[in-house]
Amino acid sequence: NKAVSINENFFEAHGNQGIAISDQGKLDEAAASFRKALTIQPNYAEALSNLGSVLKELGEYKEAIASHQKAILIRPDFAEAHNNLGVVQENWGKLDDAGASYQKAVDFNPNYTEAHFNLGHIYQQRGALGDAINQYRKVLTLTPDFALAHNNLGTVLQDLGNYQEAILSYQKAIDIQPNFAEAHSNLGAAQRKLGDREKEIRSYQT
Repeated sequence: NKAVSINENFFEAHGNQGIAISDQGKLDEAAASFRKALTIQPNYAEALSNLGSVLKELGEYKEAIASHQKAILIRPDFAEAHNNLGVVQENWGKLDDAGASYQKAVDFNPNYTEAHFNLGHIYQQRGALGDAINQYRKVLTLTPDFALAHNNLGTVLQDLGNYQEAILSYQKAIDIQPNFAEAHSNLGAAQRKLGDREKEIRSYQT
């Protein structure tokens, strides 16, 4: 990284280098870059949160949570850090904590598509299906071509017995992402519930 080689103490360059390296899947090297940035500027909230995300990928959940929490202490309104903290908490099985983190993320950024989706997924896992529908619909208002949100909305509608609406959601997911195997399978299951055996078979064969 040229910026790093020009000025070893340019903390943002180390942070940007960490992002680039992380995108290449070199997680240990990315963590080292973020830590170097934090040695120079300990209050670099973005680097703390990015380090937390890398640590999560490395399976170091406790350290990842601590890193995100430090970022939030520095910048309490840092919506991405709240969302990223929630991702770690959800992966660690702490659904209540994750839901609270995602809620804070959307409180600070009401148009944060990923956090609304994540919050919807938490509600779905908890069985709060009405709240899950509201979150997925918010996601689709913000990002209409989010295929996974259409699929997940369909699964919630299907759980509620709204098979026709579920089928429409699955079909939208497939229109956006034609090779979306899970959506094809879910579509077939919903068609079976309606007794449409011919369409069901076609969905499984697609």
